Amino acid sequence: MPKIRHPPFVSHTTSCAFGTLEHERERKIPSSLPCNHIKRDELFVAQIYIMAIPTAFVAAALWVGLGAVLAGRHRRWVWLILLALPLSPLINLLVKEPIMAAVCDCLVQSGQMPPLCYWMVALLVPPLTEESIKLSPALFPPLSHWVKEKGGAALWMGLFLGLGFGLGEIGYFAWSIAQTARYSDYPWYCFTCFAGERLVVVPIHGILTAVAVLGISRGWRCGWSGYLTAVGLHALVNLGTLLLQMKLVSSTVGGLWIALPFIGLILLFASICRKNRSPDSGAERST
Repeated sequence: MPKIRHPPFVSHTTSCAFGTLEHERERKIPSSLPCNHIKRDELFVAQIYIMAIPTAFVAAALWVGLGAVLAGRHRRWVWLILLALPLSPLINLLVKEPIMAAVCDCLVQSGQMPPLCYWMVALLVPPLTEESIKLSPALFPPLSHWVKEKGGAALWMGLFLGLGFGLGEIGYFAWSIAQTARYSDYPWYCFTCFAGERLVVVPIHGILTAVAVLGISRGWRCGWSGYLTAVGLHALVNLGTLLLQMKLVSSTVGGLWIALPFIGLILLFASICRKNRSPDSGAERST
């Protein structure tokens, strides 16, 4: 059975997001599944870290800095980034990977190619789980009380929670790639596409969480609406890499798929900011 060949940033963005498993060769998992992690040589120093560390610093300086400037008096919520940093490793290791492990085990035992239901699970599990854990801090005191503050606090609280999740995800993905022997021969500069993709994904996480938390601030009905909207948009962003794994689009299309959702989400966030701009923020700009 031929092995799927993708550029590193596409293959691993999809594989990590869908909860890839380790030990493909030991467990005889069919290579057509997005389950391609294997142990690496312990002496190998993963080059991905050389690219991931500056990527995280640049993403933090760019997007956190821009968010703090735009937030005005709500920049006091920037500390929520620290609270959200460990959420990506937690949700991937404790929830997403076990779910996808169970699905892959079923397919291995049956000897079947990935059916449509598998790809649906792969498409829906990341958005459902990630959007849940990103907004979870806003559901418990004291944040649950602060979210309902007047003046648009919820929007910026959600943004900073999402940015923190995205920054933590850079570290998790770098670690995940470092565990994969198939990329052990890649020098650090081969992961430039990984860096570019992560710089785009970090603000996407921030905007999606802002939408969800803003809904929560308006009541449970709007909260569910905001959450499901974030899940749907998240699934749309992931769809390109999923279609690539299914060999339905080219590597170029799969890699560039994220551009249109990114532009659309930036415009959406700008529109929400205008609608939720408080009188205080306008006075603050005029002084």
